[in-house]
Amino acid sequence: MRQWRLRLPPLLEAWRAWLDDTLRRELSEVSQAQRGMFCEPLRKARERWTRSLHAFQDWLAEHVKAALSVTLTRREFALEVREPSAPPVCLSEAPRMAENLPVTR
Repeated sequence: MRQWRLRLPPLLEAWRAWLDDTLRRELSEVSQAQRGMFCEPLRKARERWTRSLHAFQDWLAEHVKAALSVTLTRREFALEVREPSAPPVCLSEAPRMAENLPVTR
């Protein structure tokens, strides 16, 4: 060990940068190829929120009608959900978190 002259932190930072760049590039390619599959949860979430909002509007209208004899009409709206332009890839924290794990022997 006395002959070791290189510093580990700069080597580790270079490895993290390489890993981050490589994974970002490769996962971006997969994300673009499978965009429809990755955006499907957004579409489903938009549908669920729309149904929930309509149910709340109906519930509110019913209770206002019963309490105040006033008829509320449903307000239409367009729920806009922007699809991400690129995947949120940040995996360089994983090696840093591993450094803080206790060493068991």
